[in-house]
Amino acid sequence: MSEYNPAPNDSGWGVHLPILVLTFAFAIFLATQIAATRQSGKTMQWQLSVIDKQIQDVKSNEKQADEINQKAEEPVKQANQLQERFTALINDVFDLAKDDEDAKRVIQKYGIQRNQKDEGKAEDKK
Repeated sequence: MSEYNPAPNDSGWGVHLPILVLTFAFAIFLATQIAATRQSGKTMQWQLSVIDKQIQDVKSNEKQADEINQKAEEPVKQANQLQERFTALINDVFDLAKDDEDAKRVIQKYGIQRNQKDEGKAEDKK
């Protein structure tokens, strides 16, 4: 009977070479994933620091806006009071214009007109 003698392998690596190549490729893949994860962590830390800074900026801006609003309250009150006084003065001029020629000339000269809603208010006050 003849004995079976397979052909001897010339390379000596046999099945081990493909396994070695796959293992090496997997190791490179894992290394790149680990590097990417570290970079993502650094990016997230940077984003957190930026967000913290932005939160501080927003709080600071909100505080400044409150201070500005408080400072603006008095001039706004004064402007409203002045507008009320001026409106009352103009209404008085309109009331005088009914009987006084000088008041009529002032109204005509400066083209002073009363809004429709203001006329109703002035008549309601009487």
